[in-house]
Amino acid sequence: MPKKKAVPKKKAAPKKKAAPKTKAAPKTKAVPKKKAVPKTKAAPPTARATAPVKDHIEAVAEVDLKGYKYGVEPTFAAASLDLVFILDCTGSMGSTIAACQKDINSLTKTLRGNNNLDVRVALIPYRDHHLNEKFCTKVYPFTRDLDQMQTNVNSQYADGGGDTPEAVTAALFEGLCLEWRGEAAKQIVIMADAGPHGLSYHGDQFPGGDPDGKDPLSIAREMESLGITVYSLLTSNSMDSNTTWFFGCLSTITGGNCVRAANSNLLKNIIIEGATDAVANEEAMRKIRENLDALRKKKGRSLTKSEEAKETARILNKSDNKKGKAKKSTPASGSNAFIVPPDNRLTQARNAQNLMELKKLWHGAPSGGASSSAPPPDMASRITAMREAREARSTDKVIVECVAEGKKIRARIVSSGYDTKKNVQFPSKIREVGKRFVVDMVVDAGSFYRVKGNIVAE
Repeated sequence: MPKKKAVPKKKAAPKKKAAPKTKAAPKTKAVPKKKAVPKTKAAPPTARATAPVKDHIEAVAEVDLKGYKYGVEPTFAAASLDLVFILDCTGSMGSTIAACQKDINSLTKTLRGNNNLDVRVALIPYRDHHLNEKFCTKVYPFTRDLDQMQTNVNSQYADGGGDTPEAVTAALFEGLCLEWRGEAAKQIVIMADAGPHGLSYHGDQFPGGDPDGKDPLSIAREMESLGITVYSLLTSNSMDSNTTWFFGCLSTITGGNCVRAANSNLLKNIIIEGATDAVANEEAMRKIRENLDALRKKKGRSLTKSEEAKETARILNKSDNKKGKAKKSTPASGSNAFIVPPDNRLTQARNAQNLMELKKLWHGAPSGGASSSAPPPDMASRITAMREAREARSTDKVIVECVAEGKKIRARIVSSGYDTKKNVQFPSKIREVGKRFVVDMVVDAGSFYRVKGNIVAE
């Protein structure tokens, strides 16, 4: 009887390829959450109908601060000066930039020649908001290191620009947001051959003023309240009257001077004389505060307003008498170059709520820009936001490693951009061979680095 053909084992039903795990319904990719329908981007056509996605460049370009030399803080009690150069770096400014590269180091050395003066210098080069610019503004923070300042200046060159006005307002705002010392005399020197956007220039690509909404008059008033004096050095003889008056008002509002510098030789003496005056004024204010405190202690009570006014006047008169014997009343180098706007123009600038309103007053016609009834910018919140943004841009922490050197444990920086052979001034109690720490900042003190800020084990 023939054998039954052993029923071919049904090939074990090819395991149904485990229903290719249905790729777990590609986890439905969580139905890409539909990108949460960009909340309220419901009608994109009308939301951006009047403005391109990006019509101007970001105000601040990144500056590499790795290895930046901040200089050594003096050990003696000194009068302090914070001096900022705001420099127009557009194409028409080649000769001015060259003059700065030659003179700034000499200027800072002259100021530092006074052993009782602690000088910090910062640089803010600027161009414009146009998309084809390489940068709008840059910020090189305060430094006491003369070589670092010269390096900052030497790296600038003239280029770009396009229309007549430049990013003056953006640069002034950057200057306002620097980390000024409360006790220091504060001075800004702006070197320019054109005014800000929004001042009725023909072909102005931002006729409504600064495209980020900043206002130069609000900035000037904030500078005045903080004791920051602005000196304007106008490098062109062909400026129209409104531009000249604008810089004249900017300087006058903050207690400075506006000077037409036909050649760079005038710049040095004007700046030195202005800086010396600023330091003298700050020193006078310090003496006033000290004398008022002493008088309060002597009387054992708060002073009345009349007593404060009388003591303040006494100290100022005494200071003025000394000045009269020691120096001339006006800088000899710039006595014929001061630009003072007409009284009515200055009054309008002091009272105008913003640049658009000032333009309307000066031209006697509608501004065509932002409404003059708009509230002034909240400068306090803007300054806070700017400082936070600047801090976020420079959050590259520095890595310090402890290494054995003979019987000693040294601390050395291993982050790129630093001299890895230099020792770091570092707490001895936490040193341990091979251990690394993250520090907020290091300052080049010449033969070694000094740690600033927090120290955290990695």
